[in-house]
Amino acid sequence: MLSAQSSARLITANPGENASTEVRISWHTDLRVENSFVKFTTTDDTDWANARTVQGESITSTTWYGVPTRIRKDGEINRIFQDYVVKRHTATLSELTPDTDYMYRIGYSNVFCDARYFRTAGASEFTFAWISDFHLWQPLPERLNHGMNMISTLIEQAPNGVDFIFSTGDVLSFGGCYGEWKTLFNQSHLRNHIWVSLIGNHDLYQDGRITPEYHKQKFFTETHNFPPNGYAGQEGASYWFTYGNVLWIVLNSMDLRNEEQVPIAQAWAEEVIRNNTAQYIFFAQHFQWFNADGAPNRPGFTRWHEFFDEWGVDIAFSGNSHVYFRTYPLYNRQVSHDPSRGTVYIGAPSSDGGRGRDKENMTAENAKKTAMRWTEGDNTVGGSLVTVNEREVTISLYNRYGDRIDNVVIPARR
Repeated sequence: MLSAQSSARLITANPGENASTEVRISWHTDLRVENSFVKFTTTDDTDWANARTVQGESITSTTWYGVPTRIRKDGEINRIFQDYVVKRHTATLSELTPDTDYMYRIGYSNVFCDARYFRTAGASEFTFAWISDFHLWQPLPERLNHGMNMISTLIEQAPNGVDFIFSTGDVLSFGGCYGEWKTLFNQSHLRNHIWVSLIGNHDLYQDGRITPEYHKQKFFTETHNFPPNGYAGQEGASYWFTYGNVLWIVLNSMDLRNEEQVPIAQAWAEEVIRNNTAQYIFFAQHFQWFNADGAPNRPGFTRWHEFFDEWGVDIAFSGNSHVYFRTYPLYNRQVSHDPSRGTVYIGAPSSDGGRGRDKENMTAENAKKTAMRWTEGDNTVGGSLVTVNEREVTISLYNRYGDRIDNVVIPARR
């Protein structure tokens, strides 16, 4: 007999445009499942007496059909071709109460999956765990273990827990491996929190760096349900949302490898900022703003610093370089001593225990802009807690042992 527990998979909760009142759910089932839905209620409604039901919208997905991947079988790594054809479901939970804990479960007919959880935005202060580049891959299970243990360490360091988990990409080694997405979304931290993520280069790979479908962003957009409010062709891949007093603008830096797309993305981002008043503006992409040697990265700082100066972006988050890197507030390419302007550019370390690298030498000019660099070399595992309130943003970097390595307070300027 087909059960909800065995059939429904890749279940995740993502923020809606206004994360105080809207959360978006994504999940997959077998093709024979009809009319799958989400049932949800507040966590204090323990018998689900006041639960609401939202019918899911579904499509048949062949995104992973015929896609090659590599798995470990009988101690050897084998290349296989997948034959997945699935139903991909989405639902939007709206009219939620701000700053409230909810539970939800996927069902069809009269059977349900286990409950999962999220908290809506709306508190005067919130904290999120920031993780990046753990490159989940079945033949090397320690990568996922390091990443999830790092999230556990961050939660232990947060006095009131965390409100959501944020990733700057490369959560998988190969986004074309369907089984790795199943493994990721079955982790307890993702079952119990809103998940905010973005496209890294590895999240679009099939089974190697060079692939004829390198651009296949459906590996991401069909495993997540972010607001479809990006610019043309980037709906759900680049997106924006508000979380409390923060406007988040998230970029698909893989699309922006094409320089012709940059002015299109910037025109879209300008319109988003004009239409959404917020105390803080955060940008995020996978590719680093600055390289480990402090040199501006062309797809990062070089292309975006003038825009950030003009529109008063507070913090720009990134991953990819595998080295923690933080600048002083920068304006007009220089360190800003004016508290009313300047963007802090900050990159996450890797967290898989096998992708870090040594810091690179910096020129004197780059060193003047660099507030902090940190790495453990090849075996780096690190992550950050970010706390936001109306006075300031505090970012604290931790190693795997819970030692605080860096701490910066960025005052509010609005």
